[in-house]
Amino acid sequence: MLKLIFRQIVRHWKGLLPILILWIVGGIWIVKNRNTILTTLARAAISPPKPGEQDEDKALGILHRHEDAVKEVRLDLMQKACSSIPLKYHGDPDLLKPHWLERYKNWNLQTNLEIPPGPEDVVEPSQYWRENRNAVIAVLKDSIDATVYAYEIFPGNSSRKETIIVAHLVEKYARAACLDSIPMLVYGDYIEYLEANARNKILAVNKNFEFEYPAKIDQDLFILEFLKTNGNYADALRRFGGGAIPQSRSACKGRDYRLACISFPEAQDALRKLAYISPSAELPALFLSLGRLHLLKDETDHFRRSANYFSGATFDHATEKEGRAGLIHAFLGLDRKDLAFEQLQQLSLLFQDKGRTDIEFRELARVVLTKIGRMKDADCYADLSDLPVGGRTHCETLNLK
Repeated sequence: MLKLIFRQIVRHWKGLLPILILWIVGGIWIVKNRNTILTTLARAAISPPKPGEQDEDKALGILHRHEDAVKEVRLDLMQKACSSIPLKYHGDPDLLKPHWLERYKNWNLQTNLEIPPGPEDVVEPSQYWRENRNAVIAVLKDSIDATVYAYEIFPGNSSRKETIIVAHLVEKYARAACLDSIPMLVYGDYIEYLEANARNKILAVNKNFEFEYPAKIDQDLFILEFLKTNGNYADALRRFGGGAIPQSRSACKGRDYRLACISFPEAQDALRKLAYISPSAELPALFLSLGRLHLLKDETDHFRRSANYFSGATFDHATEKEGRAGLIHAFLGLDRKDLAFEQLQQLSLLFQDKGRTDIEFRELARVVLTKIGRMKDADCYADLSDLPVGGRTHCETLNLK
């Protein structure tokens, strides 16, 4: 049989050769583009709603798949375990385990504070996390799948009284599974949905909206104005950031998935949108965040922008100290030592002891005084020896003038 097949191949090789080449080339192309092909097929199979629209019933059905499996799981303990499990550790793992008293107080399944935990209630962090991880990840996958169909599930005619924000569920399960990068992506999609939904509502009222406002920036501002009263939108923008802006680029490490550490343009865009829709009382804190964000770029233009934002933060008593400290960093980046010193003088007046016992102020004072050539005065801020228990007369009477 094999000889017969071989003879037929030899006889008809001219006709088979193009087919063989086609299969080889096609196979290489399929292997290289397999992810795109599979994604296209998956999207064609699931038929998601159009942008800004939802299918709440399908989303709710997906969320119910495995939810019973985690009803008894303490997600807060699992999330706490994430911070106690190091990313890389090659030493003795027993050294990382909490002692029995710490487990008794902080690692027990008893939620009623009036009832002391029994032996069966006390757990070991990493073991409890491993035992429940698979169940939590299964529910996490369901939550992510549900976002294909809906981000907000309203009570409607059901017995449920509260709206389900699916992105909140994703965040809860992702934090418990130590997958902190996932919530940021989901909140980014949730923001896009809310903006698309707002556009649809505007178009339903004014079909000529896109003709009356042809510029994208005008359309975006109109949409932001529409979303000003939507608390879910403001909340999504805050959660999208993943936390406070770090003080420096070196602070972005480990499991730190703050947006400022990953994508400067998106972090800036989110903060600007938040500043536009927020009440005036919240603006100084947002200016502070924007100033810190631009400091991370370490470029002249960004130092200028940073100084402008920090100036806005100095008009509120709650943010004035941090605003003036930020201005000092910005002016030093611009090599404006004179302006940095002026801010240092202003900052010293905000402390009862003129900043002599504040660690951050002392560091700033040492740097600024060194830059302007006042080495003897800068030395007073190198440690705490100039305080009343010390013995430096010059430092005890030092005045920033």
